[in-house]
Amino acid sequence: MSTEFSDNFRFLAHYNRWVNQRLCDACETLSDEERKRDRGALPGAVSTTASRWTA
Repeated sequence: MSTEFSDNFRFLAHYNRWVNQRLCDACETLSDEERKRDRGALPGAVSTTASRWTA
């Protein structure tokens, strides 16, 4: 595996961890009701979207 590929992979893994943490931090500010409320966009509730992003 090339160094360039490895560096890029590590960068993307770090970025993914950073984005997931920001998402979790933002969701923690919402009440349970707000997280579960259908927002009118697919897939609907923030909790459903967040669980798909972090899977």
